[in-house]
Order: sequence, then C-alpha cells, then structure tokens
Amino acid sequence: MRVLGIDILSGSINSKSRPRYSAVLFEDGEIVLREELGYRKLLNFIFMVRPDFIGVDNIFELFTKKRVRDFFFRLSDKTKVLQVNGAPERQEPLHVVARRHGIPITSRASSMEEAEACARLANMGVGYLAALFEDRTEILVRRARPLTRGGPRPELSLLPFPPMVA
Repeated sequence: MRVLGIDILSGSINSKSRPRYSAVLFEDGEIVLREELGYRKLLNFIFMVRPDFIGVDNIFELFTKKRVRDFFFRLSDKTKVLQVNGAPERQEPLHVVARRHGIPITSRASSMEEAEACARLANMGVGYLAALFEDRTEILVRRARPLTRGGPRPELSLLPFPPMVA
C-alpha cells in the first residue's frame, strides 16, 4: 500500500507565489522517498505515483476552496485523502494526535517530520476521510403546504353540496 504524507513547507496556497511542500512516500510501511517539492511538481507526483492514501494535516494546504472539485476529479479512483488531525470543524494539533498513536513528534517539528507523521497516521487509517461527495442521502419529510394563496378558493364554491341522507 502506498501512502503519501504532505505538509506545507513555505508559502500559502492563496498567495501569488506557489507554496513548497514536504512529501514523504511510504510503501508497505517503509519510507521510500522524502522530498521537498513545488506545487506543480507535487501535483504531478501525486498523479504519477497514484497513492492509496494522501495524509495531510489540513486539506486546504493542497488547494483553494475554488479548486476542490478540480483536485478530486483529477485523483485516481483508488486514492483517498485523509485529514489526519480530525474533521474540519474539530481539529486537534498534529503532535497531539501523533503522540496518541505512538508517533514521537514535538510541537516544534520540522515540515518533513510533520509530513512523515501524516503518512504514518494515514497508514494506520487515522483521520477524517475528505470526499467531494458523500455516500449519504437525506430525505426530509415535511407537512404539505398548499401552492395557492390563502383564503377560500373560488373553484370549491362552485361544487354542489352532496345530498344529505336523513
């Protein structure tokens, strides 16, 4: 199984200059590659290697909110993106999650160490699966609302009264 851990090294995805990333590739539990890559080279590397999992501590380090769809559509079907420090609304610091799972890392770790921790956590299956679409459908049942305006409807007043049976 191939797992790629990624952490942002410098810059920001929202700045005019592209950021640089630290990337660590695990294959069958062994570190195969440690590299610092620019944004374009990282994307090309992801699409070339086709990892089973990509572990990141914040998915928005990889793309802007406008580019989410483009990124996920370009991934292979087998590649899953894991945000290893929890769901976006309740994140924990990476070093806390890593220590909880037996990975020694400090709060002042380098970007390469954090990328390795992301890869190790993703290899363990730790994290929140980031997906473009969910496999869940919500069905809302609500009371019926009339489509006409309120008040008496004129077409009802034209109907004859049913005969009364005594």
